[in-house]
Amino acid sequence: MARNTTTTAGRSHSKSRPKPAAGKSAAKPAPKKPSPKMSGPKKRAAAADRTNGPTVSKPPAAQTGTAATGAPAEGALPLFYRAPHPVTKERHGEQAIRRDANFGFAAGANSVPLNAAEFPLAARHYPVLFTGGEPAIGIALLGLRDNQNLFVGADGAWETGAYVPAYVRRYPFIFMAGGEDGRYILCLDEDAEVLASDDDGHKLFIEGEPMEFTTRALDFCTAYQQQSDYTRKLGGLLAEHGLLIANRANVTLKSGESLALGGFRMIDGKALDALDDAAFLELRRAGALPLIYAQIFSTSNWAALVARDAAPG
Repeated sequence: MARNTTTTAGRSHSKSRPKPAAGKSAAKPAPKKPSPKMSGPKKRAAAADRTNGPTVSKPPAAQTGTAATGAPAEGALPLFYRAPHPVTKERHGEQAIRRDANFGFAAGANSVPLNAAEFPLAARHYPVLFTGGEPAIGIALLGLRDNQNLFVGADGAWETGAYVPAYVRRYPFIFMAGGEDGRYILCLDEDAEVLASDDDGHKLFIEGEPMEFTTRALDFCTAYQQQSDYTRKLGGLLAEHGLLIANRANVTLKSGESLALGGFRMIDGKALDALDDAAFLELRRAGALPLIYAQIFSTSNWAALVARDAAPG
């Protein structure tokens, strides 16, 4: 567990976070029968957490990489996840999550997705952007280079006081499409380093029954998916009103090194000012205004991110 901030789904936390409506708890499996897969809300898309983040390059060299923010390409697994499998008592009855788990798995992620409720919190610490592709997904920029997270230390701890996005806290759990009657299924990344024997961590099952830790993970993923669907809807609304504009950041470090980041979008201030009253009211009623203003205010964090990159160690 990171010593300084909120932890992954199912683990305790030391600071507050947005609390969307809780989802379903795990149903008890029938005796002498294989346990049902732990499921959440009905799926609304073929896959979740698929985003394409900003690209990073060193001008004038043609070195370009894609920021990892969900899945780098269509059909690929979401960021962090290498071997997700539905959680069942038969497969995971003897497994647990380490009590000393940290955020080392996120050390190579230079951006991660954000849900709408997180924008005001994330905007205090990170540049908040929108992806260049469709649908428009909010992301927190964590580093200026590929495979760089400037907020995770060598010990796997997240920067003290900095908000930890829900996408990170959710790991190693995730919803994957494919459940019966169109529902998402609670899955676990079986390659996660946070897994432990049941004697060394938070047990997932005892005598075939899901523990509170596991049902909390299900509730967390349910709430996360609901927020994710809502956020994608808001992103589409912003694009529909022409408020998202492609942008590019050219950064010069104290060392003289130059970096260029592209492939992301920001709020177009001129388009926002040009909205008529009816369009502005539509955005307000939809709950899009916090996203708009949080993204604008977060631009002040670019300088801090550059300074953090230049800091020794």
